[in-house]
Amino acid sequence: MVELLVVITILAVLAALGLVVGNKMLAKGKATQLINNLRQMAPVFNTYAAENQLRLPACNGPEIQADGSVADMQWNEVLLTYLFPDTDAARFKTEQWWDSNRSLMRNPLFEDDASPNPWTPLNPGYGYNLMLAENYSLMVDEGIPGEAELLATRVPTGALDEPSRTPLVAPYDNYYYRLNESEVGRFSTVETLQRFMTDGKLPILFLGGNVELLSPIEYGTRELDEMPR
Repeated sequence: MVELLVVITILAVLAALGLVVGNKMLAKGKATQLINNLRQMAPVFNTYAAENQLRLPACNGPEIQADGSVADMQWNEVLLTYLFPDTDAARFKTEQWWDSNRSLMRNPLFEDDASPNPWTPLNPGYGYNLMLAENYSLMVDEGIPGEAELLATRVPTGALDEPSRTPLVAPYDNYYYRLNESEVGRFSTVETLQRFMTDGKLPILFLGGNVELLSPIEYGTRELDEMPR
C-alpha cells in the first residue's frame, strides 16, 4: 500500500509539472506567433500606402469598396482586404469567418473571455498607434481634431522621416492605442495586457518593418509616443 501511494504521488507530481511546463511552452509558442504576425503586417501596410498616395490607413475611416461604394472600415479590416482580396469585406465582421480562417490579424494571446475587453471580430487584439494621427495634426499646426476626425486621419508616410522609430502596431485590447503615461499604467493592472508581454516586454511593429520588444516604460522613455515630431 505504501509503495502504491508513493507511485501515485510521483505520478501526480509529474502530471502537475507537465501541466505547468506545457502551459508555459504553449504560451511561448503563441508569443512567437504574435511576433511573426506583426512582421507579416509590415508589407501589407507598405502595399496600402503605395496604392493610396503614400498614406497609411486610418484607424477607422472611409474606404472605397470593391463595388465602388464607400464605407467606414477599421485599419485591421483594411489589411484583411489585402490578405483576402476575394472575400466580401462584410464577412470580416462575423465570428463565423474568423472561426473558419486562420489570419495573422488575430492575436493568438487574446481570449474570447478576456477582461475588461474581450476578443471580437472588430477587436482582434492588435492596436494601431493613434498618436501618429494626433502628433501629425499638431505638426501641421491644425491642433488636435475631434475623436472621429482623428480616427479617420490618414497620415502621409512622407511626414514620418524616422521609420525605424515610428511605432505602428502593438498587441492591445482595443483596435487602437495611445501608449501615453495613463496607458502605461494599464499594463500593470490589466491581466489581459500582461499576457501580451514576454518577460515584461511588448512586441512593437515599427513603420520600417522592424519588431522590437520594449517594456511600456521603455516605450515612453524613448519618446516613441511623440513620433512624428
